[in-house]
Amino acid sequence: MEVMSDHIVTMVQNLNHYETILSRSHSNYLAQISIEMAKANNDTNDTLSRLTILGTILIPMNLVTGLWVLSPLCWLTIGNERSGAWSSR
Repeated sequence: MEVMSDHIVTMVQNLNHYETILSRSHSNYLAQISIEMAKANNDTNDTLSRLTILGTILIPMNLVTGLWVLSPLCWLTIGNERSGAWSSR
């Protein structure tokens, strides 16, 4: 009977030890996932900042060229009765 109780005590101690090891590895795994997510967020932020810079340069250029390329004479002669595409000649 004493051999059985010693064996049971040893098994319980081993189970407690394995539980401790698994809980530590679980927390390490969660920490690793957190670090990887932070790196992915930083990469996304870098990409979006580059796109923002590109957009702030290209959108005003697109607006200016869109207004002036189509018919610059129409913009210069606003107020004249014969200006624009709807003028009758």
